[in-house]
Amino acid sequence: MKLTKLTEDKLLKAIYDLSFIKTKIEEALKMQHTSFEESICKEYIKVQNVAEVANIINNKGHTIQNRKFIGKDISNIVKNTKDSSIGKIAKALFDYNNTLQNKNRSLSKLIKSLRN
Repeated sequence: MKLTKLTEDKLLKAIYDLSFIKTKIEEALKMQHTSFEESICKEYIKVQNVAEVANIINNKGHTIQNRKFIGKDISNIVKNTKDSSIGKIAKALFDYNNTLQNKNRSLSKLIKSLRN
């Protein structure tokens, strides 16, 4: 969101959009996960860092193909668990966080993803 000239309408829209995102995240964290992949997505929604999620999963004793999880494994799971509500929210946040790294912020794209 590029802030050039702040008007009351723009500020109200930004507040509404941020409230919407906050609500979606809170709803996702209250949902019950039904699979291991969804539990990983839920952890990602909490911390929004794939390396940190890998550490959490590894500390719980989980492995993948007889090795510890790494960030890339978590990325792949989050990107491919799209069929559930938790997965969709995790993927939207993952995509947004990756655009932040590329300095191509798109809050409106995140909101659009969460609304679908």
